Amino acid sequence: MVLEKNEYLPYFELYINKANALNKDLLNTLTASFEEVTSLFSSIPKEKYRYAYQDKKWTIKELLGHLIDTERILMNRALKISRNDFSPLVHFNENNYVANSNANEIKFEDLILEYKLVRKSIIMMFKNFNEEILIRNNGEFSVRAFAYIISGHALHHINIIKERYL
Repeated sequence: MVLEKNEYLPYFELYINKANALNKDLLNTLTASFEEVTSLFSSIPKEKYRYAYQDKKWTIKELLGHLIDTERILMNRALKISRNDFSPLVHFNENNYVANSNANEIKFEDLILEYKLVRKSIIMMFKNFNEEILIRNNGEFSVRAFAYIISGHALHHINIIKERYL
């Protein structure tokens, strides 16, 4: 699926390209990226959970919490547009979210479970959207663009973990 340039803001092209590289349809892209994320996080040794590759960088647990928060926010944005709610999309500061997440104090297994539940909810939501809803656009994003942004964002962080954390 190739999205048109009017379906997302240029900032998100990196994520769109990562998702498109999977060369799958919308639901299979969400599923494939989900499987990559859960497989990688499930393989991380316990001693790495609080590891950060550099001072003032997020730990593995914080990074997983960031994925959870971001996917919830992007899911909400897709839901708003799907329901013809074209009120402004509120931006968020991911560093503030991570700093206030308490992720390092949460059991790693609970973070993985929470991620799985959030992503499964996202997959179900997109599964139930028809074509008319998927192409609905608020002038900045189509609903379907968020599926690819969610997937590409997760793949982006998977690459960072592989390159810098493990």
